[in-house]
Order: sequence, then structure tokens, then C-alpha cells
Amino acid sequence: MIIKFKDITSKNKSETGGKGYNLGILFNSGFNVPDGFVITANSVINKSAEEEILHTFDMLFPQADVLPQVAVRSSSVLEDQQNFSAAGQYQSFIYVERNKLIQKIKECQNSYNNPTVKAYLGTDNPPHIAVVVQKMIKAEIFGVTFTENPLNNSAQELVVEAIFGDGELLVSGEKTPANYVLNKQNLNIIAEVNPEYEAHKGAHMRETVKSAAPEFIKIQVLFGRPMDIEWAYANKTLYILQARPVTTIV
Repeated sequence: MIIKFKDITSKNKSETGGKGYNLGILFNSGFNVPDGFVITANSVINKSAEEEILHTFDMLFPQADVLPQVAVRSSSVLEDQQNFSAAGQYQSFIYVERNKLIQKIKECQNSYNNPTVKAYLGTDNPPHIAVVVQKMIKAEIFGVTFTENPLNNSAQELVVEAIFGDGELLVSGEKTPANYVLNKQNLNIIAEVNPEYEAHKGAHMRETVKSAAPEFIKIQVLFGRPMDIEWAYANKTLYILQARPVTTIV
């Protein structure tokens, strides 16, 4: 029913889905992943399950001075495979508080049955999905990194898009990201397109991207393939939010 990140292994990959499994591997390999848990695929959320979920949620926030909020996201057994991606096809929610947690989990869980998902997958019987519940990070900088350049297929280049603020601002198109291409050998920025940031903000963004680059390369080494990584920077700390195989390299 519930599998904490620390307990995720290859033995429960089919239950935790692509996103949940990758987060567990990252968490247990020492990367700075915000803690969380997975409600496994095919789980039935009854009264007993609701109590277990809320108890596990409470355990994520032992400090009373921390506002307890989480992200609730899908984790399909089909999602994020190397030759297939269902990214963006299911419901996801951010800044979810305790009193809305069960509702949002059920909405995310039931989104496997949406007509758009069926059309995307080409089936009237899509598989059930697992649900990831992860501590929310309020990002100072949010970014997406491709560990190989999807535009020219160069294995020697990292490509980064980043904005100041939360990831939803990038996904929704409300903010135009800065774009960087880095040489993976020396981590120099070899191309960039910046919005009209003030000079000190542009410098801070470049410094953050360069300092984070070694972690991105380590993640590719861990999984043994090009990866698409979502990350956040807050309180002088890099957080890895998720990582999936790149599906656009041809």
C-alpha cells in the first residue's frame, strides 16, 4: 500500500511506477531528494488506508515550525520508460496540505481513466498508477536539465532551462526560462540565452547552474542513460525533484 522512499528497491519497481522507483533509487544513493512515499498501483483507499497515509504524512514533518505541504504526482508503470513517456498526461498537485491530501491522492490516482490518457496510450484499459507524495520545496530557482543535448544529440553537452520561482511558472509558460548549454568535460557554459535579468540575478543563475552540473552528471552515471532531471535550489541547497530517461534523443 505505502512504500517509503527509503524502502524502494528493484523488487517493488512494478508497484511504485517509473517516477516513484527513480526517486527511491536517487534517495537511497545519497542524492538530496525531498523525502516522501509512494501509494502503490492498484491500492484501494479505504478508511484504514486513509489513516495510514495521514500518519505517514505526519512523519515527514516532525518539526512543528515547518509548514507541512507536499507535491502529489502520478507514477505510472509506463511513464518515463526510455522509449516511451506519459509525462504530463496525469493529474498532479503542488502545495497540498494535510486536509486536502486524501482528496488529491484520489484525484491523481483516478486520472489514469481520463479520456486524454486513453487516447495518448491508445487503449480503453490503461494500467492503474501509483501516486508519489513528496515534501514540497519552495524553489528560489527551478530547473530542468537534459544530461545529453536533445537538439544535436551531443553526449558531451548538458542543456539546462531555469527560472526564478516555482516550476509551475515554467510549465505554464508564465515565465520564459534562461537556457544554458554546458561542456560536460570542464563545465564551462558554451551557449546561453537569458531573459532580461538584472546583472546580479543573471550571475547568480549561472553560478547555480554550474555548481549543480556535477550532480546531474552523477545521476546519468547512476542510471546509465541520458536523463531528464527536475531540480530546485532553495536556501543555498540543491534538491533533486525527479529524474526520468530522456525520450527525445534520436
